[in-house]
Amino acid sequence: MFQRLRSLYSDLKLARRMLRAPIPMEEMPDWDAYWTKTVTWADRRADLFLPFIDRSGNGLLDLGCGDCRFLLRIKERFPGMRLMGVDVSRSSIEILSANGIEGRRTDITSPDLESLGAWDYVAITEVLEHLPDAERVMEAIWRRQPRRVFVTVPNIGCVVYRLRLLWGRFPIVMIQHHIKEHVRHWTVRDFIEWCKRLRYKVVQVVPVKHNTLGASIGLHRWPGWFSCQVGYVLEPILEVADRVGSAEREVG
Repeated sequence: MFQRLRSLYSDLKLARRMLRAPIPMEEMPDWDAYWTKTVTWADRRADLFLPFIDRSGNGLLDLGCGDCRFLLRIKERFPGMRLMGVDVSRSSIEILSANGIEGRRTDITSPDLESLGAWDYVAITEVLEHLPDAERVMEAIWRRQPRRVFVTVPNIGCVVYRLRLLWGRFPIVMIQHHIKEHVRHWTVRDFIEWCKRLRYKVVQVVPVKHNTLGASIGLHRWPGWFSCQVGYVLEPILEVADRVGSAEREVG
């Protein structure tokens, strides 16, 4: 009980700082510098999705792999699984190479995404909010027809961000260095509807507990209100024509 109260007190102090904090304006010269100074907790995000990964699956592709902690955790838990990371940062690819993981240095918004082959699982965590045309990337993933897609994005609907507007400040929504980092924003409800329009089924909404206010007293059960960052397990929805085509290919 004491530990829960202590954790809640820490959350309240954090929320107070978040309410009053000015918008961040620290320039980063490039993505290599960004990853040198950024703490992502990507390994914890990987833990969210472990229950949704089948060990026998046909590999996992991480788009915008950043500091590579996500892939390193997957490799630790699923040794032998085929893995690949994609990022524009040279240092990211060097980390992958040093750990025996295949890497591709490219912009995930480029047509090169179409040449990455078939994967059962695609992860794109803390990436979509940086992309002006996030729809284009999600449509490219859909065409690859993975079994599942793992996404995390900041939740602009979190109560502390709503209160910032009352305080006369724009929501910072998990921005670490400069306000211009994030150009897209979603609430949980908006994201679910957005995915539906892009032909994805949201199988599970997963609160990121270490970025949830009051998680120690169970508030993570309402991620739309209390989670600063939310994970989603998606499955591509096949249209009727796509199902018929797949069946014909199997028969042929």
